[in-house]
Amino acid sequence: MKKNYLIIALAFSTVFAQTWDFKHLRRGKLWATMWNSGVVGYPVDECSMFGNYYDYPGYTTVGDCADAFALAGHSGYLLHASLGDVTHGYSYYSRAYPSGTYMYVTSQSAESFNNGMQDPAIDAELVVTGGHMLDWVGVQIDMRHLQWSYPDLDDFIIHEYHITNPSTNTDNVTGLYFSPRIAENISLKGRDYSAGTGNDDKYGWIEEHDAFYFYDDRSYEWESEAEVTFNHGPGPERGDKGDAADIMSGDAATSELYSAQLFSLVMLDKGSDGATVHQNITDIAGQTAQCQTGCPEEDKSIILNFGDNWEDEVLRVMTYDQPRGNYDDLKASGGGASKYERSGEIFVSSGPHTLAPGETVKIVYAVVASTMDRAKVVEGGVANIDLMLTEGLANHKQNIANAKALYAAGYDWEDPPPSVDDITLTPVGGGMQLSWAAVADDYKDPDSGTNDFAGYKVYTSSYFTIGPWTEIADIPKASATVANGNVSYTYTGMPLGVGAYFYVTTYDADGNESGETGANRFPVYPLMAVNDDFPNTRVHVVPNPFRIKSGLVGAGEELRMDFINLPAQAVIRIYSLAGDLVKTINHDDGSGSEAWGSVQTLDYQTNDWLLYIQPGFYIYHVESTTGDGKEFVGKFAIIK
Repeated sequence: MKKNYLIIALAFSTVFAQTWDFKHLRRGKLWATMWNSGVVGYPVDECSMFGNYYDYPGYTTVGDCADAFALAGHSGYLLHASLGDVTHGYSYYSRAYPSGTYMYVTSQSAESFNNGMQDPAIDAELVVTGGHMLDWVGVQIDMRHLQWSYPDLDDFIIHEYHITNPSTNTDNVTGLYFSPRIAENISLKGRDYSAGTGNDDKYGWIEEHDAFYFYDDRSYEWESEAEVTFNHGPGPERGDKGDAADIMSGDAATSELYSAQLFSLVMLDKGSDGATVHQNITDIAGQTAQCQTGCPEEDKSIILNFGDNWEDEVLRVMTYDQPRGNYDDLKASGGGASKYERSGEIFVSSGPHTLAPGETVKIVYAVVASTMDRAKVVEGGVANIDLMLTEGLANHKQNIANAKALYAAGYDWEDPPPSVDDITLTPVGGGMQLSWAAVADDYKDPDSGTNDFAGYKVYTSSYFTIGPWTEIADIPKASATVANGNVSYTYTGMPLGVGAYFYVTTYDADGNESGETGANRFPVYPLMAVNDDFPNTRVHVVPNPFRIKSGLVGAGEELRMDFINLPAQAVIRIYSLAGDLVKTINHDDGSGSEAWGSVQTLDYQTNDWLLYIQPGFYIYHVESTTGDGKEFVGKFAIIK
């Protein structure tokens, strides 16, 4: 029997340039970029501004690709099958571009959006599809990825793989095995923003769900496997478990746990009754320097230029069964865990399948992510690190159960009213006015056929666009202020100079609430009253002196400084003590305050050349541009 195996080399083909494409899944909390080639993220570059690598919680990255809770380094799939008397092995993953020599696009990536589930022909709030012909093996692979924003359903993505033996083939496809491959890495932000490393994760086993889960644990010395400790925050007691932001410095701006997530690949449908499900954890592909010497054979992944026995290696990876259990227990008992799995790649395969020409097998998975309450993640500390595998694990089990129940129900779930995806935020004196499109008068619940819409809820956060959140208003339908099809609500009493984030939900008469959508990516600030007695009432800089950080709790706000008591329009010029012009700021928004830069443009405390300024004393000159010629001069200090 002829045996061939191919793993894609790095090649940018004209086919890719013209036809390989992607769509984003950003409807729930778990974000992913899905390609019609079958990979997640962006080819070659795991730190890319263009792709989401199972980011959880997901948000738009700005300026720094490492500012994302990405839980995967790369992803793709393995497939093994015989077509007639020829056996083929194949793997593709996002360390390389797809090559038109071996696979070609048969359907472009497409998305179907279904807010409020008003279209019964669409199974989810967001569905992304795409497909390709795996010409090397002779099978067609069509994919369907489904996502929801509902509070019970927003922590997972369901992936359907439809594998077809084309009717143009004359031979049966036999011995077909298929598995996704995901190189877990919890998390990119923890690795780059804290002291985390790429090989300190561990895994556990959930017996009732027949699923492994991964979580971040303590870094260790490679040879001795002795745990590493750190000097600050929870570092002396828990090392870098959870990747706390404050373990490297005693004056960190936050104590947030950057890697408090749990992550699983779960089989929902193995495709046929005769198929067997195998689960395997190996070293991450590309980690060959560590796995060449002393690495157990079962821990070796499929990587480039692996050897001559490609088919045997594909079968080994997809049919080896990882010993079930928690990493620590298996390690202590000599039951099959090794340090090579602590930068792991997960395979969950289904097979063997037989397909006659024209037949299709559907294999379905859920990728599930979870964490504990967001407020506890942000608070950090030893007690909350210990909750990762109690409260966090309990949430993870529930999320897996919800994914299984949803699929078993044919994607039928109790639907809330349509979500609020766009909010207009207008600063007002001491607060913020919110406006959004009202739920339509002719809305009907897709299950009951009645208009059961009951009201709105408003949430705010002073920390970040993903919370933690506090409910600030419950607005019954009858009490909503509606004009020209828009609802308005004014939130007052906001502290000046403190940024805020908002989102709005809808709910029905049964209490079903829509998801966390529509939050502003960058903070908004309440309007400060104009200084009508300028310059007799002097302009102030806050904080002054600036000591290391601002004291604001918002993510990215640690360098914020504000000029307050300003006239409605002015030019602010900042000088060094030597008289050199450092920064010119035009104030023209009609309010009484102006920040030195913004978190959106990443230019807090920068000069006119976008370079960060040095500690020291500075002079500021405020000149009114309302035509009255008034001005004020003051000074401030920056101590770092």
